[in-house]
Amino acid sequence: MTYLEGNHAIKTQTHHYIRYADGSEELYADDDPWNITNLAIQPEQKPVLQRHRELMDEALENGN
Repeated sequence: MTYLEGNHAIKTQTHHYIRYADGSEELYADDDPWNITNLAIQPEQKPVLQRHRELMDEALENGN
């Protein structure tokens, strides 16, 4: 999903990831329906965050 210029979101089976035009990020687990806990700021979630960054980059490169 894209909203305005540079704001993108993707959803996987377990998480959804948002990257804003200013470079800030949000990562939420699907079991957090109200988006209370931003996992992007938790160091132990770095591998999950990195994977979603890669997926986002692939989607943007492919025009999806």
